[in-house]
Amino acid sequence: LEALMPGRTQVISQVGDSVAVAQVLVSDRTVRSMLMSALPDTLRVGDEIAARTITLSHDGLDVPAVPLWSSTDSLILRVAPNGNIEAVGTGTTRITATVNGLSASHQFNVMSGRKSWGGAFALSLIFPGGGQFYVGHPVRGVFTMLAVGGAVASSLLIKDITVHCGARTSVCTPGNVVRRTEELPYETIGRAAAAAILFLSVVDAVLGTRGRAPLTIATLSDASGGWTADFLPLDGVGSSKQRLRFTLLRLTTGGAR
Repeated sequence: LEALMPGRTQVISQVGDSVAVAQVLVSDRTVRSMLMSALPDTLRVGDEIAARTITLSHDGLDVPAVPLWSSTDSLILRVAPNGNIEAVGTGTTRITATVNGLSASHQFNVMSGRKSWGGAFALSLIFPGGGQFYVGHPVRGVFTMLAVGGAVASSLLIKDITVHCGARTSVCTPGNVVRRTEELPYETIGRAAAAAILFLSVVDAVLGTRGRAPLTIATLSDASGGWTADFLPLDGVGSSKQRLRFTLLRLTTGGAR
């Protein structure tokens, strides 16, 4: 027998002309305890995870139940009715699931989102080493600037000059110079070296965006600290699943974003 829903019913068994009837009372299972699924303690802005609960009866069996989800600070974590969580701001907050007076909660620490790989890529192309400065590798950025600059300079400044004189003489004076030619013997090598170094710096900068906090270009605030505006032009474009997010300006007023 399988109990499907609460109520009273009969179970009838018949063999030949003999019939046996039994009254069966199916009582409703009540939730006596609940647990929350394993969740990480730390998230980054833009992360999305799914939280689930396990509700148990007095005898330890799973009881289907739909919990009510809530967040102590929706400016840090947003919780959908189905338990899907989205980190939207930095700070510490707690989510809670409630069923029939029972509750389970979990505390999260939300950190700044990762640096934009697009910003690192663009800065690396604007000027050599820019992407490495952006992700926090200034020594590599300086090396890239010097190496690319040296390669380009050698390709343009090192010249072979040939002077052709009209008169057959051992001394070529300015008066008998017929033609003067200049060649750049290291032009191809220098440009190829600069391109290779620039390519490696772009790869290094893009890989360096993993786990890095975003870059704040400028911060404005009033004297009393009532509001603060952070400009994030390089980290303003992000994506999560099928959504594209733009956050070029982050405004904080009275401790809320």
